[in-house]
Amino acid sequence: MLKMARITYKTNTQNQNNKEIKYLKREEWQQLIESIDNYRDKLIVKLLYSTGTRVGELAKLKVEDIDFQERFIRIPQKTLKLTLPGPLL
Repeated sequence: MLKMARITYKTNTQNQNNKEIKYLKREEWQQLIESIDNYRDKLIVKLLYSTGTRVGELAKLKVEDIDFQERFIRIPQKTLKLTLPGPLL
């Protein structure tokens, strides 16, 4: 079962759009994950979905940005900090 990350961030509220957020149903999520054979790609999709990180932010991520002991990911050039509660896979 996928565990969601606790996300702490600062944002400028006047720049936020009031768009409706769409979620995958549990069955759709399972189908998506099961359809990915490559371990790396599966991890990327899980990180994107569970943390809300943008593709560009994840692409810029370096190993130094990940604290494996504290289960913490620092997103460069943002005030966004992600704390991962458990293994994603």
